[in-house]
Amino acid sequence: MTADLPHELIELLEKIVLHNSAFSGNFNLQNILILTAIKADPFRVMDYINRLDNFDGHAVGEMAIEAQLYGTNTC
Repeated sequence: MTADLPHELIELLEKIVLHNSAFSGNFNLQNILILTAIKADPFRVMDYINRLDNFDGHAVGEMAIEAQLYGTNTC
């Protein structure tokens, strides 16, 4: 059951952040979405980075490097 929680969180955050809600531009929610995807679903990370515009690029970059996501792993 707990194995699916990150994926459920991603689905919920996608609805809130990507679908023009009042929270679409929320800095913290965008960061949580990207950082959760780095850990749980790395193939979505580049799409989020390209679509979102209000996240901590430095923190995301550090986490991506730690997870060994160097562009080709996420495409």
